[in-house]
Formats: sequence, structure tokens, C-alpha cells
Amino acid sequence: MPRQPAIWTRMRHVVRTAPRLSVAFLIVTGLVVFLAIRLVVSTLYWEQHRNEPIQPWMTLNYVSRSHSVPKDYLADALDLPPDLRKRVSLAEVAARRGQSVGILTAEMSAIIAAYHEAELRQVDR
Repeated sequence: MPRQPAIWTRMRHVVRTAPRLSVAFLIVTGLVVFLAIRLVVSTLYWEQHRNEPIQPWMTLNYVSRSHSVPKDYLADALDLPPDLRKRVSLAEVAARRGQSVGILTAEMSAIIAAYHEAELRQVDR
């Protein structure tokens, strides 16, 4: 029975016969590894930052992700104009609305609680 060539010999043969395909394979493999690491890191981060107390430095998107509420739902409930829906801190949102951060935080907490309560009622049906 003939002996099979070592894996490195086979790989060298593939690289020599199809160099572009080999480079493309390495690029795709690198991209998959990068995205997998990014997914794991993101999942671990948000697992530890669920239902964080609302702070002035947070953005609308951060609060929506932390509290599992759609960003547009929060923005619509707060009646925010389009320029305040982007990456603007809650402190800046409150300042532009002419209210304190505490009032905005309390308003957001009530909106979040109402959203989750409505979600629970839908599940119970």
C-alpha cells in the first residue's frame, strides 16, 4: 500500500497549483475567525450589561440594547427629533429638551417598564 504524502506536502502542492484560491481561502478564513471572535466578545459584553441603570453618558442605542427595547420605540415615545436619535448622550438630549437628566431618566424608565409589561401581556394571551 503506497504511503500518503504528509499534509504539508499536499498543502504545498495546492498553494503552488492554485495560489489565488489559496490566498482567497486564507482571507475568508481570517474574516470568519475575526467575526466569530467579535460575536463572542459582543455576546459576553451584553450578557453582563443587561438592564444597566440609566446613566447620563449613555446613548439611546445603548439604553435600548441594555433594556431590550427597540430604539425607535424609545425615540418615538420620547418624541425625539431625528438629530437626537443618533449618537447623542442622554445628558445632551436632556439639555436640548430643556429638562434635567433625572426627569429624562425617569421618563425612559417608565417607557421601558410599559414596553416590557405590554410584551408580557402579549405572551400571556
